[in-house]
Amino acid sequence: MNSLIKYTLLAFYCIASSSLNAQNQDVWVNQDVSSDAFKSDMSLLWKVLNENHSGLFNYSDSLEFASYLEEYQQINDSLKMHEAFYELAGLVNLIKDGHTYIMPNDHQDEALLSSVGFLPFTFKIIKNSLLIDQNFGGARFEKGMEVIAIDGMKTEDLLGVLREYMTTDGCSPEPKNDMLEGQLWWYYGLHFGFKERHHLVYLDKYGRRNAAFVGAVSFYDRHRMLEEGLGREEEALLSYKLIGDAAYLRVTRFWGWSARRYGKTLDEAFDFFAQNKCRELIIDIRGNGGGREGFENRLLSHLNHSLEEKYDRVLMKRVFASEYSHLEKGFVKRFEDLLYRAIEFRKTQDGFWERRNRFQSSWKQKTAPFEGLSYVLIDGEVFSGAAEFSSMAKDYGVKCVLVGEETGGGYQGNTSGYFYTLELPNTGFVVKIPRILFDLAVKDNSWQGGVMPDIIISDKVEDYIKGEDTQLNFVLSLIQNGYVLSPEK
Repeated sequence: MNSLIKYTLLAFYCIASSSLNAQNQDVWVNQDVSSDAFKSDMSLLWKVLNENHSGLFNYSDSLEFASYLEEYQQINDSLKMHEAFYELAGLVNLIKDGHTYIMPNDHQDEALLSSVGFLPFTFKIIKNSLLIDQNFGGARFEKGMEVIAIDGMKTEDLLGVLREYMTTDGCSPEPKNDMLEGQLWWYYGLHFGFKERHHLVYLDKYGRRNAAFVGAVSFYDRHRMLEEGLGREEEALLSYKLIGDAAYLRVTRFWGWSARRYGKTLDEAFDFFAQNKCRELIIDIRGNGGGREGFENRLLSHLNHSLEEKYDRVLMKRVFASEYSHLEKGFVKRFEDLLYRAIEFRKTQDGFWERRNRFQSSWKQKTAPFEGLSYVLIDGEVFSGAAEFSSMAKDYGVKCVLVGEETGGGYQGNTSGYFYTLELPNTGFVVKIPRILFDLAVKDNSWQGGVMPDIIISDKVEDYIKGEDTQLNFVLSLIQNGYVLSPEK
């Protein structure tokens, strides 16, 4: 899942009331938006995106946006809130930028979470099959059971609709399944409505088709049971060990520690690998949603690489003073922009502002880098700075082999940095708009998706049910059988 979206939503969820109050559903279920009010919000959203989003046309051209905007002008009837949300989310999704997203505002969010019920499951999606992961609502549903329809809608069609809410970098649809897994229960309700019970068609452990009704669960009950199932202890940012003779380095995120602590622990890990004369290294960044700029560079610096310039350009659009009136804390954002431009950016001839070089020393190769073969495990939840590391390792890591699934973060970079917040005046929805375009110096500018692994190894249902790690086991098998890859960089 997009990491920024995941933690922002979680922050909203945790303020919800535990009581179910049907009256609060009116902010979503029963409230209409007039066509004029909806069109006004759509026009404002497009205006602010067009003026402020530095990577707006990275993956979609002006004709695609024009076609979408023309369609909504034909709407003459009022819309339900969830219908307006879907249409506005469609414009955001057309940007194909994972750092740009739309959500209900705090009041809408709190009212929904305190007044409605949700699907009583977490899910795993493997090759468009929807599998039950954790069950909060009935003993008959076991981990790994495949759900083939919910409330009369086939899983394939259901996933196709809900993927439209997932924002990833680029044009590839596959990483959206990983993003959707942790949010399906939420977006299902937003799109199809909140119900007291749901009708499921599923395959039992013998592969036989069955059907049953399941009751919805409140957010608080769901969240409590989820915490009890997973435990409260958060996985460390960075950990390392030996698996047989192979070095294993797990990096879950690029935030939560100081740069000094992160760098010191990274040094300790590679010293440990050197002392044990490791010839193969597994770098596991699956699920890493990014974080602080520079952390990805420090990791690369420990590998044998040929990177000289990380970015082709780092740009942001110029914003005029009158446009800040549309934004939350507009005066603060105006001051922030002025500060950024004065300290870090210089004006270009085409009206953009280009950032001066930063962090170059952070990816400079160590005097004694790891010289063996490095396997980098990636998946659809690898995003932002972690996707940047994946791009650099893929193109410039002299002995790096990427294994797993396409990342949700873009191979060519992303638009992120700091954000503007726009609250649409009629619907109340909040849109997060990133300001800075980070254009990586990649070797294949024709590819407009996430970072592709050198060896595609997708999750297997049988491994998932057994609790086995498909990608890690594949790499360990290569190492144990003495199979050596020779990546050409």
